[in-house]
Amino acid sequence: MNELLWKEFVIKKVINPDALPDKIANSWEVCRKKDLNPFQMVSNTVLLYDQLSMKQKRHKLLIDLVEEEIIKISKIFNQSESLLILTDAEGYIIWRQGNARAIDQANNIGFFEGSRWNELDVGTNAISLAISKRMSQKVSRFEHYAVASHEWSCFACPIFDGDHLVGILDISTYKNNHIEHQSVTQLIAERVMNRLFQRRIKQQQALMTYVVGTDNHSVLCNEHKQVVYFPTEMERYKQLSLGIDIEAFCHQYDGLYNVESLLYDQELIGYKYQFYTNNHTERKYYPGVLSENKTYQNFLEKVYKAAEGTVPVHIRGESGSGKEIIAKTIHYNSPYKDGPLISLNCGSISENLLESELFGYAAGAFTGASKEGYSGKMRQAEGGTLFLDEVDSMSLKMQAALLRAIEEKQVTPIGSNKSYTVDFRIVTATNQDLKTAVCEGRFREDLYYRLYVIPLQIPPLRQRTEDLLPLIESFCQKKKWQITWKRELFDITKHYPWHGNIREFNNFLERLYMFYPIEQPSSHVIKELIEMTTFSAPQAPSNLRVKIEQEKNIQPKNEAEKILQTLEEYNYHKSHAAKALNMSRTTLYRKIKKYQLDVI
Repeated sequence: MNELLWKEFVIKKVINPDALPDKIANSWEVCRKKDLNPFQMVSNTVLLYDQLSMKQKRHKLLIDLVEEEIIKISKIFNQSESLLILTDAEGYIIWRQGNARAIDQANNIGFFEGSRWNELDVGTNAISLAISKRMSQKVSRFEHYAVASHEWSCFACPIFDGDHLVGILDISTYKNNHIEHQSVTQLIAERVMNRLFQRRIKQQQALMTYVVGTDNHSVLCNEHKQVVYFPTEMERYKQLSLGIDIEAFCHQYDGLYNVESLLYDQELIGYKYQFYTNNHTERKYYPGVLSENKTYQNFLEKVYKAAEGTVPVHIRGESGSGKEIIAKTIHYNSPYKDGPLISLNCGSISENLLESELFGYAAGAFTGASKEGYSGKMRQAEGGTLFLDEVDSMSLKMQAALLRAIEEKQVTPIGSNKSYTVDFRIVTATNQDLKTAVCEGRFREDLYYRLYVIPLQIPPLRQRTEDLLPLIESFCQKKKWQITWKRELFDITKHYPWHGNIREFNNFLERLYMFYPIEQPSSHVIKELIEMTTFSAPQAPSNLRVKIEQEKNIQPKNEAEKILQTLEEYNYHKSHAAKALNMSRTTLYRKIKKYQLDVI
């Protein structure tokens, strides 16, 4: 094809169908309709260094296989002025090798690693056609849509792993209509595919060995998440069959399931999906990560049982243990599930605001009040569930008002003479022992008996360390973070107490993901990232510990001194100090103000 045909198309937007292959003519038309500039010199999409490194790491096996095959016939390419290009299935260049002159010219048009070479980035080219047609394609000089590629002739071969397209191997020559070594390039691609096939057979053998030796009740997938085995008890699901994408099945599956990566010789070979298929479990709603701990599973059964009733439930759990998750589980498995779930943290607002938030207020009831008034959380929860977290932080006055509303099932907004009948289920939560609060006079005994009908104690994370791995898996799924060192991460994290429970653990994973999205950090670095915020850091030198212990043993003379000493001990972290003092944050703030303590 000559340059005149291309110029006629660019200037007059006219295509001579007899002079152009259909695939070229169709591609040119697509580029024109997408307003792609035929005079642009580089790709519209280029990866950042970290993004490229991640792709190269993900496709390391493919790159290694191509390099190994090329070495076997390196003499052929050493005498050529060609450029070999390897892309992933999206057209991103992940590897290249070739003649120095060809590389220099390729750099001028952005034909380098990290650049995406598809139709909408650079116009008509062999790589994008090979991706869309799923077969080898040739594009010579002026058949390219963009002028930047007019000096190049290219031949691209797709590389498949089974039915899965994994890459494109391309050979390009500069200022030459004749593309050298097309047959050799095709042969390399076929050899790579053959080796991928042999590898896949070994992986499937390893997966089958896993089934026979350890587990024949799970669905197994290869590294592309295609089903290679499922147990007989899953045959009743007609959507499940060999070779399908398991994520499509998971999307429509009603029950709970767990995912685990499978490694063979430190290499990812597939995934194990454990589906919980018994009818009892499938009916239950649980928004948390599925637990593998027997104690927590028994606890969850109690939660499901408690949810079936209508009486009040009190949840006790350490900070970050998932009290909100349990509250949601109770609500959405209860007779009130069709109503709203209204939540309020009683420790996060002052007493005056808490009263208006709970009971609502009439229009103009106080300065700053809304002209329309406010219905309040209790009325909003009508027909549903009212969840009060940190209920122990309420003042005795507010406790009395709450008790009266619960007993009478009547709510009177502030500034109003009108009462409203309410019907809702109440669920409360604390991270303190409510019995102790009653004994110390901080919580009304009559309200305690109203709320403490079904008590539930959430097991802390340190008592179920086997759940760390599912938490890691869940985090990686949400972030689409593909790592092969989850087991190593689990082996390190299981030795820490995680006093902040799931919240602290997820915060650590966020730090790890932010600093190490691609490479695997050393165990020392992982420990540093954990200990950055944990209270279980390495001990201080012995002489310093003695001094600290001596200072700790000095008894405070009064409550103010005790508060100051505790705040200093916890580096003025008020939430942790309040917990150590066995009081709510609201109470702590009130006492700091009362004693006029000068704290940070």
